Amino acid sequence: MSFRLFNILISTIISKINFSKEISTMLRSFSIFSKKAQIYLFGLLLLLIPASLHALNQDDVLIKQSECEESERDCAGKCFGVAQIQSDGQCRIINDRNSYSIFDNGSLRFGNAYGTGITESSFNETENSVQDDGNLRQPYYWDESANVWYKLTYSNFALNNTIGIGGNGDNEWNINGSFYNMDAAWGSYTPLQNHQLDLSGFTYTDPANSDVGTGTIISTGIVSIDGHDLEVENTYVLDEGSSFIKVITQLTNISGSDIENVRYWTGTGDDWVGTSDGPTETRGNIVDGEFVALSSTDQSSNAIKIESSGSGVLFFSTSENVGTAIGSCCSFQNVVTQDPSSSQISLTNDGSYTIFKRFDDLAHGERDSFEWFYAAGEIGDLGEIIEEVEEAAEPGCPDINACNYSPSAEEDDGTCVYAEENFDCDGHCTVDTDCNGDCGGDAVLSGCDNVCNSTAVVDCAGECDGDSVLSGCDNACNSTAVVDCAGDCGGDAVLSGCDNTCNSTAAVDDCGVCDGSCGNSCDSHDDCYGE
Repeated sequence: MSFRLFNILISTIISKINFSKEISTMLRSFSIFSKKAQIYLFGLLLLLIPASLHALNQDDVLIKQSECEESERDCAGKCFGVAQIQSDGQCRIINDRNSYSIFDNGSLRFGNAYGTGITESSFNETENSVQDDGNLRQPYYWDESANVWYKLTYSNFALNNTIGIGGNGDNEWNINGSFYNMDAAWGSYTPLQNHQLDLSGFTYTDPANSDVGTGTIISTGIVSIDGHDLEVENTYVLDEGSSFIKVITQLTNISGSDIENVRYWTGTGDDWVGTSDGPTETRGNIVDGEFVALSSTDQSSNAIKIESSGSGVLFFSTSENVGTAIGSCCSFQNVVTQDPSSSQISLTNDGSYTIFKRFDDLAHGERDSFEWFYAAGEIGDLGEIIEEVEEAAEPGCPDINACNYSPSAEEDDGTCVYAEENFDCDGHCTVDTDCNGDCGGDAVLSGCDNVCNSTAVVDCAGECDGDSVLSGCDNACNSTAVVDCAGDCGGDAVLSGCDNTCNSTAAVDDCGVCDGSCGNSCDSHDDCYGE
């Protein structure tokens, strides 16, 4: 076999067998070796792939390089490709493409690169945009002027979060009680328990060739803090062409006991914007579509603007009971422990920043949520982006217990509708129905006839709901017996005689005397007159 033909054979084998990058490079460089080195390499190749040598020939090489028939193309149009239409209607390679879910809409991207001022080719597809603590990986934004992606945190750090519960909660902001992720620094974090990603609302942009896409990703998991369990749900929404991502963070108490003084912080422990590790952070509010900086530290704040080198970030929440804080690098704890009411208004340095939210106290099964936005772009576009973010904070019903609850609504417009007691929002009874068919009613089957709310009883004659009663002096069923004049119950003795005594036979004699002894003529006897 000629060495020219052997070079062809090597190229074909490389295309069929998954060698490491180093071995493939060495094989492709075969021709640069000396004849002696080529002989040694040839021997090594025979040890590595003896079976492949029997399967290949020069004709096979020529066939695989030729154009394929239409029937030999996969759903992505690739000759001899293996992409297939999946059950969800998407075309992708099984166990290859779409192994990850990566947010990238051409304006914002989260994760999968290292560096700043990079091109699309610098990204890899080896991690989800939402890591297993529920947080977004490192954010990037596309700078059209420079035609590159700029990172928005230091190194390759994801965003941070911290949850606090318990302790004295008299003050809205405090650092009492116990914490989750309190010490997150330099990109470290604690994974959620039973972490899951719901990708039903996520759409891959080019499913046959990439794992990037847009839409909704819902992250759910559990944190345990001081014996209490909280379910943490983050709903991330990145629309096509949008310069911001919308996030709804919801906490649900699943611990079986009440949880008080619930607090949440989100942000970064080490900022970076564009090409600068020392951007300017400014606290303020969104007012009528514009960012307005605070005039004093004790004012409330729901937004932070971070800008440097022509690039800007807006961190914003529409929720009630929120605050912001900025501080020094390089630990998220620096801003968690910073009281928003005394945090400085502006800082130009290597720093950190956070939005703080005081949640409602949560009884078992109760939940509370808040909405926040992360936006980025060129400084010249930031004003327009801020307007878009404010418009996205839709009015509506922000009460999660209402039938028309809107996760994106934070400003109550008075339209909240609630279910009737004992019914759900669809009119279905949520408790037991009584025997009258009343939802939550207290009627029960009762009585000797087992009828709803019956008072029927068995009478003395043994009839259910009969009218027989115990009566008479003998207290017998339906008795009419009475005590006679002799004192006998049911006796037949009666008052009689002229003296009206019991069973008397006394009569009035001829002289008109009751029970007298006068004969027929009263004149012949004195006692006819009673004398």
